[in-house]
Amino acid sequence: MSDLSYLCTPRTIPYKYKTITQVFNEITTTFPNKEILIYRGIDGTRESLTCRQLQTHATKLAGYLVRKGIKRGDKIALSGPNTLEWVIAELAIIMAGAIVVHVPFSNTDARDVYEIASTAECKAFLIDPGKRDEYLEMILQLNALLVRHTKSSALVFLRKSKNLASFDDLPGVLQLEEEVEVELPTLYPEDEIVIFTTSGSTGKPKMIPKTHFHAINNPIISSGKVYNDRPFAWSAGSPILTVYQGTPKVFCDSSIASEGHSTMKIWEVIKEEKCTSAILLPYFLLDLVAHGENYKDPFNSMPSPQVDSRLTISTRMSLAYLQGV
Repeated sequence: MSDLSYLCTPRTIPYKYKTITQVFNEITTTFPNKEILIYRGIDGTRESLTCRQLQTHATKLAGYLVRKGIKRGDKIALSGPNTLEWVIAELAIIMAGAIVVHVPFSNTDARDVYEIASTAECKAFLIDPGKRDEYLEMILQLNALLVRHTKSSALVFLRKSKNLASFDDLPGVLQLEEEVEVELPTLYPEDEIVIFTTSGSTGKPKMIPKTHFHAINNPIISSGKVYNDRPFAWSAGSPILTVYQGTPKVFCDSSIASEGHSTMKIWEVIKEEKCTSAILLPYFLLDLVAHGENYKDPFNSMPSPQVDSRLTISTRMSLAYLQGV
């Protein structure tokens, strides 16, 4: 069995001693107009960001955070559904030298959200109020807890709120005219950049930190366009492990796949975007098998499939069936 151990398999790709920002700067310089983020709505809407747009927006937000007193090593909570704004905020926090604390958006109880942020000793909170302020009540409850129990209650919205104009928001920050260019801190590969929170199924959620070095040397990165609708706060859906290494990411609202009746619409998105790989969960694959008569075309979106680590052997067989392997 020792011959089958990962320890007996040498790494084929040399380690890179770089930071996320260094690698993404190199990619942006080489491919400034490359689409790196593609959001697809089931209604046919499509929004995207190029490498240059993502870098420009994130740099501006990072400067705003530094001007607001955020220092290297500070922690900032980030919460919201999968959006382009979410990724801008995450990269900006990293560029500012701070550490992103991923707060899963499935946590809709303000007390649970506050507990994660307070345990991590977050200095600020970047949160999405929703397209129609549907999360506003929870945010107001959260803000009350922040004001009552902490010295800092810095709260920034990822989108404009129709009902609360008193908080800063990302669109407003991107429109600010900078009088003096802010110097961002020097970063190192050993610096922590993100803290993932576990599901809490065995008790209180655990907090798992990752560094630049870990993210840069992730061994499972695809070289093509990836479809992945996992929530960004999950490690399996995190943009850190794909976008900032130059891998285009196609995504939908993570709640759509779980509804179960949009399977073929998502499959059409994967086809239209010509994705070369996709991370899909078992129930989605079973739905595809059930609708097998609906896709007789020769499209083969996943020649070298990347699948969620929780997939069973039967699900892998289903995936092989879907590709005609």
